[in-house]
Amino acid sequence: PPVAARFWTERLGAMVAIAGAFGALSGHLGAAASALFPKLPAGGVIVLTAGALFLASLLLAPKRGLIAGAIRHLRFKIAVAERQGLVLLSQGQLVDDRFAGACLRFKALIGGDGRPTAKGRAAADAALRQVRLWDRYRIDYPADAISDREWSLAPIEDVLPPDLVADLERQVAASS
Repeated sequence: PPVAARFWTERLGAMVAIAGAFGALSGHLGAAASALFPKLPAGGVIVLTAGALFLASLLLAPKRGLIAGAIRHLRFKIAVAERQGLVLLSQGQLVDDRFAGACLRFKALIGGDGRPTAKGRAAADAALRQVRLWDRYRIDYPADAISDREWSLAPIEDVLPPDLVADLERQVAASS
């Protein structure tokens, strides 16, 4: 029960309460199943019930579960593919990656011929701006650069203060 509870929370007090609930639930369900089927030993059924709760937690927990992790990974992969495809479009190139092309077509950023739509051109310009600003930030502030790979996919305005973003924009404009 404690390991299963760990999937559901970061806080120790909550983990203790959840572990207690999982233990009580395992004991109750295991004993009830053993009473319904007299040939099954109660201890073994309780252990199997606790194992089933662990497996459910491993798969279904919203932050640490395998399914949630797979969804996060897929979202990250889509965001990277979209960003890379948009940067290619902003440079006048066609997107040759099938996954990136499918992501961009799904959002109507490119047509069936692989050429950007009006919405796609605007998104490509915005993506190129974000890439340039993040690159400038990493060059100017290497010690402060955020190591979390997902932050550089977020709009820079959502991560850095406005005065720093304005300074980066001035530097990018000056170097262009």
